[in-house]
Amino acid sequence: MKGSFLAALLSASLAGSLAILLVLPVRWLLRRSPKIFSYLLWAGVLFRLLCPAGIFVVSLPGPTPEPAAAWQQEIHPPEAAPDAGETGGQAGFRQGAAESGISWLAAAEILWLAGMAALALYGAASLLRLRRHLTGSVPLGNNIFLVDHLPGPFVLGLLRPRIYLPSGLLEQERDYLILHEQIHVHRGDHLVKLLAFGVLAVHWFNPLVWLAFLLLEQDMEMSCDEATLRRAKGDIRAAYAASLLRFAAGGAVSRTLPAFGEGETKRRVQNVMGCQRPSWQRVLSASALLLTVLLLAGCGMRQNEGQAEQDPGGSWMERYQVPEDFTSQATCAFVLSMEGEKLEADPAEYIQQQDTQRIQELNLDEQADMPDGYYIYNPDSQTEIWTLTPDTQYIFIDWGRDFVEDPETEDIVICTQDRQLFQQYLATYDNGRPGMPFFFEVEQGTVYRVIEFPFA
Repeated sequence: MKGSFLAALLSASLAGSLAILLVLPVRWLLRRSPKIFSYLLWAGVLFRLLCPAGIFVVSLPGPTPEPAAAWQQEIHPPEAAPDAGETGGQAGFRQGAAESGISWLAAAEILWLAGMAALALYGAASLLRLRRHLTGSVPLGNNIFLVDHLPGPFVLGLLRPRIYLPSGLLEQERDYLILHEQIHVHRGDHLVKLLAFGVLAVHWFNPLVWLAFLLLEQDMEMSCDEATLRRAKGDIRAAYAASLLRFAAGGAVSRTLPAFGEGETKRRVQNVMGCQRPSWQRVLSASALLLTVLLLAGCGMRQNEGQAEQDPGGSWMERYQVPEDFTSQATCAFVLSMEGEKLEADPAEYIQQQDTQRIQELNLDEQADMPDGYYIYNPDSQTEIWTLTPDTQYIFIDWGRDFVEDPETEDIVICTQDRQLFQQYLATYDNGRPGMPFFFEVEQGTVYRVIEFPFA
């Protein structure tokens, strides 16, 4: 699993958290409105937890970046780099981590997977346990079944959902319980509940998602209560409230299914007993609030990038602590091959316009030979073998965007200590040999840093 996935997961969880914090006060404002509005608010939360980018993009003003900001793509900060193993971009977590133990990134991935698996197993186990209770169910017609010793009515199934009721119900009670569950089916609540549980399993580490799941469950049931009371013949509020109390005492059926006894019983009973036909003004204002929240939930935020000209200069060098005169201090060389901890290089001479004496010695014409301000002097091939260590740092430019996290990004400078990642980058060139030289910080045959300079 790649680190970029965890980043996307945390981004989705953050976007969902912001949506939840938006919904909570609006839900309070809608406390006297029909509960269907509160229920529909959670659609925006589910959407943001599944799609953090949003449908509409709202641009926010942002600071103008320094020149060369477009070349910054931090994969491994030099001052915090471990001995080996952790990488960024599309390289993810690789086998090299075995040299220094499992990284925190891998541990986080394992912990997240364990939590998601535990919640998924809990949901599956509750369904299997429930299915054992359905043995010997008696069909009543129209996909309705009666079951002995059932804790409460519920809906089970995806494409062809069935309604299960406890046996021994009085006729009037059975009628409005069937109506309640049929409303769940017609609205697709059984699918919403399963989707919400799946989202909860993915975002189990976020307490706001747990709160949202419980409130969604409560709003789902209360809105279904209200719909049942509106469609029932006569005033059944007292009998309906008594049924709520009785089935709530039987315990939860399954957190993955719409069930009559779910939700906070006290609030449901109070809502049932106080249920009245809402005024059109209240419905209109609730509709406006709902529409506003859903539109906001569908918006993604993006910070405007500055309009400064992008120039491969000091900013990336400052970030990775590369001195401005590194081309004069480091060894210029062409990479010939790289195998294991050995790198074969062909040293060359990097001549700049300020090297006037050397320009005169080689009889170079600055306009003809140095149109871009430099000259690579490599009259013959002198192969040297240098040693790479786990601490060797590789700074290269991902011209083909093969390793950056976002293929559309302009931040293509990668800094890493992952030798395998750098080797994969070299493999993107013909025969694994870049056409331009790199700069090497070498002492006594040991390479401490490899830097690719963005030649003009």
